[in-house]
Amino acid sequence: PPDPADGRVVLGGPVVAGGYLGAPEATAEAFVSDGGVRRFRTGDLGALAPDGTLTVLGRVDDVVNTGGEKVAPAAVERALLAVDGVRAACVVGLPDDEWGQIVAALVVPSGAAPDDHALCAAVRAACGRAAVPRLLLRADTVPERGIGKPDRTAVAEILAGARRT
Repeated sequence: PPDPADGRVVLGGPVVAGGYLGAPEATAEAFVSDGGVRRFRTGDLGALAPDGTLTVLGRVDDVVNTGGEKVAPAAVERALLAVDGVRAACVVGLPDDEWGQIVAALVVPSGAAPDDHALCAAVRAACGRAAVPRLLLRADTVPERGIGKPDRTAVAEILAGARRT
């Protein structure tokens, strides 16, 4: 389950490793003992539903801090992808003087694209007000890295360029 203090997914049980070989500092940070049970603090953020289902929200190091609130880009992407007419989405944080960062999204429509209001309403309902993108840009594709994952650096550059214009 997620650690209530910071939302990290924590795994425990008899098969959890004892630590990292030759890395005592990393071991002390990631592995803890709790009542004789070894637990591993992953680098993933998660949320536990009342029925016990764990949803992985994204990586700890991939969080947008906007106005003091932490937003998981993966959760915003899931909300956008749930809207009819969205084929792909990539969400990043862009630097902002007032908010620290803003949530920005590159959306690839499929067919008739939903309007900004529908996209923002879906994100607000699924993730809360802080997660609503302050910048939405439509594109034909999401740039990818060689392994088929979104190239978040390239997406951030595209969105930052659109913000300046």
